[in-house]
Amino acid sequence: MSDHPKVHVFICEHKKENGKASCGLNSIIDSSELKKNLKAHCKEKWGKSVRINSAGCLGKCSLGAAAVMYPQGKWYLKMDENTFDEILNDIENQIKY
Repeated sequence: MSDHPKVHVFICEHKKENGKASCGLNSIIDSSELKKNLKAHCKEKWGKSVRINSAGCLGKCSLGAAAVMYPQGKWYLKMDENTFDEILNDIENQIKY
C-alpha cells in the first residue's frame, strides 16, 4: 500500500464574515459534520488510501455545501443527506482500481 492516497476529498466548511452567502451558512447539511463522519468512516475502512480534508472557499457558495474529489475531479454540489453515501460509493469504486 502506498503512502499516497488514491482519493482525496475536500469539503468546504467556509463561513464568510458579514453574512455573505457561503457553503457553511447556505446549506441543507452541516458540512463540518459530514466531513467528520466521512473522515472517521474512511479512516476505519481504507486507512491512508483516502484523505478527507476541509477546504477553503471552493467558489460554489450559491449552491450550498460543496465538495470535490481528486484525482477524479468530481464535484458534489447542493449536498444533502444522501451525499454521505454517494461519496462513499464513489470512493469505493475508485479504491477498487
